[in-house]
Amino acid sequence: LNLPIILIIIYINLKLLYNYLVKLETINKKRFIINIILRRELYENRKIIEI
Repeated sequence: LNLPIILIIIYINLKLLYNYLVKLETINKKRFIINIILRRELYENRKIIEI
């Protein structure tokens, strides 16, 4: 490889950051869905009056 070592390090760091953000987004979506399900169940069981 003729690429400078700095470019390789930058690429690896950006790739790791991208992977982290994708994983974080997936986790946030799952938390959001769980919150919606829990609120719906609470509402159906009349544990809460308003949402």
